Amino acid sequence: MVDFLLSAERTFGAGHVVPDDPAHQFPHGHHWAVKVTVRGLLDPVTGSAGKLTELTAALEALVSEVEGKSFNDMVPQTKPTLEGVGMWILDRLVPAYPKLVEVEIGWLDPPQQSCLIQRQPR
Repeated sequence: MVDFLLSAERTFGAGHVVPDDPAHQFPHGHHWAVKVTVRGLLDPVTGSAGKLTELTAALEALVSEVEGKSFNDMVPQTKPTLEGVGMWILDRLVPAYPKLVEVEIGWLDPPQQSCLIQRQPR
């Protein structure tokens, strides 16, 4: 048996403030990149291991919600760190994509940091 990992990626601009982080304690923005990955098995009838077009559209819709906005305003219950934003994306997508196994999120501008969140689907 062979597993397939299918990914969708998007970039977007959004701001945040992390008061207890000296580097991020004032309002500012980043160019963010996010990649989400699902695991699937090849369907011999369709020749596909998943609905990549749908995953891409779902990620695009999620990104459009925060494009040009502040995570502090859009997701006030989440600490807007890389980890917090990554978990917010994971929590939003898992109900529709239970085979989601990874969310990677990072900044494209310096200091170009990223966070990889991995999960084991049930």
